[in-house]
Amino acid sequence: MRNISLLIPFFLLFSGTTWGQRPSDIVKNILKGYETRLSLGEISSVELMKFKRLLHLEKSHFRMMEQDLSPYFIPKEKTLPLKIRKENTKLQEELVRRWLELDFYVSQRKEFLQQSIRADIVRGPIDYSLFIPSDARLLMLGEVHGQPWILEEVKSVVKYIHQTYPNRHIYYAAEFVYAHPTTKIRPLQEQGIRRFSVNEEIYQELLRSFLAYGVKVIGLENPAILTYQQEAALEEKYFLESRFAWRVLSPLGMKERNAYWARRIEAIYQQDPEALVIVHAGINHVSYDQLNSMPFQLKKWKPFVIEFSFPQDSNLLLEKSAMREEKNSILQKIRENDSVGEPIFCVYQVQSKKAAVAAGSDVSVRILNREVFPF
Repeated sequence: MRNISLLIPFFLLFSGTTWGQRPSDIVKNILKGYETRLSLGEISSVELMKFKRLLHLEKSHFRMMEQDLSPYFIPKEKTLPLKIRKENTKLQEELVRRWLELDFYVSQRKEFLQQSIRADIVRGPIDYSLFIPSDARLLMLGEVHGQPWILEEVKSVVKYIHQTYPNRHIYYAAEFVYAHPTTKIRPLQEQGIRRFSVNEEIYQELLRSFLAYGVKVIGLENPAILTYQQEAALEEKYFLESRFAWRVLSPLGMKERNAYWARRIEAIYQQDPEALVIVHAGINHVSYDQLNSMPFQLKKWKPFVIEFSFPQDSNLLLEKSAMREEKNSILQKIRENDSVGEPIFCVYQVQSKKAAVAAGSDVSVRILNREVFPF
């Protein structure tokens, strides 16, 4: 599960919000269930361990979980149909239960996770041939939105794939490009960049570079999202306070967006069975540890996930459990040997798919320079 900054879509800014149900409210109900079964003598040994883990988390008022999951708990919108509200509440409960299961797994398998993760310090350009499998057909690149250094790394990955497989049919599919309104997959042309992509020059410049490579650029985002933004603006409502907010940040909204994007990816393979697809989106859309994320919807293509982030924006569950000592050691080395102006990365390579599901990705790239991230 992720820090709050990874959830907000690139076209939104977070503001003060009055929340409805909170993640900890759901956990309190789960705790009551354990307490009841314990009093009746009907609790299993595994359930007892999970109960004790919950009591441990309660000491910190479930702070980590609240930080990770609160963005999914948008304000209750009374104008929404009852069916939608019920479905979203159910997904919120599933989200909390998944977080707790992952937390319990990490707490029980720390040694296994530590042995499954290799950390390398890389100064300067990253050689992605060391990390990306040669038989990959579906790469998923997860980002913290709006970070120029991440876009440079995404460009490096796409350039590496383009140069290594010059005869492959390479597609770059992005969250920040709106899908063509027809069901047929139509690659973006340069003259359509301003019309079909977000109004951010750093992203539009990235698209131009990929088109120059000869890579086919495909939009993932449902164009209806743009309509919702426009309608919210006409109603003079901040988007996250509008009646459309649930379509973006709620578990139901995320589920629907991911499903829409997955259908777009499936359509690429249907039109071009030889396609090699690179997906570029926010981390929570492509992470293994997220509910209804794209890797699970497209698992038949055996996706390989790379995330790009800062240390404080990474998987907090894993960071604070399995990798704390190693991370602290690495950060100390960076403090002692930092070279101003030279990018310094920590590249975590997860060598087990089970561990990757807990970590959220197969490879995690963190930038560590103090001029970029002040320790």
